[in-house]
Amino acid sequence: MEEIDLSKELQEFYENNKHKKCIKNWEESIKSTKGFFGFFGNNFLKDKVGGDDILLKDGRVFTSIHNEKDFIFSLMGYEVLYYKKFLLFRVRPNLSNSYKFLKVNYSNIRNLGIKYENLLGVKYPFYRTSIEKEGYKRDFFEGNKLMDLVSNKLFIEIHDIIKTRVNNHLKIILDQKKLDQEKLDQEKLEKYKEKKKKYLELVREFDKDNNGTIDVVEGNDFSNILKKYQEKIIEINRDYIKQFVQVSNYLKLKRKSLQNVFESLNNAINEGGINTSLDSRLKGINVQKHVDNNQKLVLVKEIKDVTGLDLKEAKEIADKSYLSGNFKKIKNRKIFIPLDESLILEHIEILKDDIHIYNLLLVQSLNMVASLVKNDMITFYEIYEKFDELNMFDSKHERDLRNHLQNVNENLEGVMNQIQIMGENIISSIGELSMISEESSKLITDGLDSVNSLIKASNLINSVKTYQLYRIGKNIKSLRE
Repeated sequence: MEEIDLSKELQEFYENNKHKKCIKNWEESIKSTKGFFGFFGNNFLKDKVGGDDILLKDGRVFTSIHNEKDFIFSLMGYEVLYYKKFLLFRVRPNLSNSYKFLKVNYSNIRNLGIKYENLLGVKYPFYRTSIEKEGYKRDFFEGNKLMDLVSNKLFIEIHDIIKTRVNNHLKIILDQKKLDQEKLDQEKLEKYKEKKKKYLELVREFDKDNNGTIDVVEGNDFSNILKKYQEKIIEINRDYIKQFVQVSNYLKLKRKSLQNVFESLNNAINEGGINTSLDSRLKGINVQKHVDNNQKLVLVKEIKDVTGLDLKEAKEIADKSYLSGNFKKIKNRKIFIPLDESLILEHIEILKDDIHIYNLLLVQSLNMVASLVKNDMITFYEIYEKFDELNMFDSKHERDLRNHLQNVNENLEGVMNQIQIMGENIISSIGELSMISEESSKLITDGLDSVNSLIKASNLINSVKTYQLYRIGKNIKSLRE
């Protein structure tokens, strides 16, 4: 903290009170310490001083602290000496150290308290404090009682002047810090408003009509086709009905999941960040590698960078994990990650992929039923086997999706990671079915037309093909890089 210069206030006090015997300049202070016939001399100049800015455990000699240019006056000889930026007061003997004086910067005047000792009905004031630093936390320092009644009054008056000036100074500093912080917050807000506008424009590609609903295929066309052809399907194998209903439920839930993720992404942009878990952020850090390379400071920095925590919290995590070489002892909790463009783009890409997966599943679901009804058993079994591998005919996928729906508002990043993993599994399993034949296109079109669907089969199929080409191009680009 910046030290406070009270030379103006203290010099004014000295000028107004220098006629009083207990107020002395430096020469008078020196003379007042001599006893009869000059005995004892200036021995106090060799005394040890402890306190503020003095790091040596045994203190420093008085002459190394004193600067006559900074000295203003003393009270009662050398009981209290006032300088421009600090005071020294003589302390009572203390067995735990050899200090004779304690130095207190005016900026730390709040650490000093005035106590009173009652003798024969008269209260005599003295300073009492404790030094808050290692090795001295339990050491209380007390000044000598000021037995002169005039000096008593002046002692309290000077202390009040110092406290008032320091409090005013601190208030000015705090007010300025508050103003600076408000200005900084406003600048950050203005910058984020610009970023927010950009981010919302990026997300708006999923809601081109700006109605708050993600632009994916809506309606229950797959369910309607099942109802239309259920008798024929039953004739072939009635077990297929239950399995196809399971697929229909999954598609409905998938649409709901896409909408929830879209809304959560919009909310995150408006709020300026996302909720996530500490675990999910730490899992990519190799603690043991840092331990092996003796890079604890690097570990602290990496934790701070990936979690957004302050330096103190990042250091605490590093300290707990460094000995074990992992994060097992770190308690998981929610953290808030400020948004940046890379995080937004990452989530947008995941959402794009998830929409593509929904379209792909819808196309292949329609293709599977149409192929069965039209007796194209080869196409039917190609799709059926792939869906079976993905457990689409039981409730596993549905349970996974429901879990995501429950967690999306509390841990968007974790949900996005899980969606990405699930999506990669689906793509790797049925991605090769993205190439729809002309015959299959006709079957899908006929199926949709038979239930008066508003979906244009060609648009749906083309969106699958287009996105598949986009993914291939993106993968080739990443390989080149």
